[in-house]
Amino acid sequence: MLNQKLTLNMKKLILIIAICLFAAGCEKYDSGPANQNTIGKMLTGSETILKNNLDKAAIILADVIQDEAVMNELTLLSQETREFYSLSFSDLLDESKGVSGSFKNLRDGFLSGCSASESKGGWGELADYLAKNDCYIYCPYPASFYPKGTSSFTVAAHPIDNDEENTGYRFEGKKMKEVKVNEKYADKFMVLLIMPKDEDNGLKGIPVEEFPGSKGDTVYDVKIGKVR
Repeated sequence: MLNQKLTLNMKKLILIIAICLFAAGCEKYDSGPANQNTIGKMLTGSETILKNNLDKAAIILADVIQDEAVMNELTLLSQETREFYSLSFSDLLDESKGVSGSFKNLRDGFLSGCSASESKGGWGELADYLAKNDCYIYCPYPASFYPKGTSSFTVAAHPIDNDEENTGYRFEGKKMKEVKVNEKYADKFMVLLIMPKDEDNGLKGIPVEEFPGSKGDTVYDVKIGKVR
């Protein structure tokens, strides 16, 4: 009888230990509400490089557009009567292209930003990568979509690894601030997106008059670059 009681107590002890270990494991790996890191898909090597380079470009562009001359050029992408809403890096960087002349300050500033970043942290050949891989700058909503007086942009890259949000960069005074950019954010603040090559959404190259939302209709899903 004593042996049976000992065996029963031992089983109870093992069960209690197992429950405690399970609970401890849940507490360790449950990080609360899902965020970009937990919902992101696993990326291939080339996708990781793409994501990193798009984000680097967003940081540089956020800095470059603090120049008033650059902001004046960007009205071509953001004004109500804009003729186009995207600018490829290949066109921006190719001085033989007519469109490049309209964004001279943007081009010079971006290339200077790439050179400065390369000397500091090895962001070499970023501009060349963006051009060769058909990446581009995209302005989803015209300035008229926002309250009068809104003039500054937040710059964010396509997230690549998720369908929800990505880190964006904007200046408050002389300090760059990181923010989470998703569709709710883009409804309130002007956004420029650094986009990867179009595969199947067919946005790039569509005349602006044929693009739904070009006059401020809320049909562009800023999260992943698709029309909804």
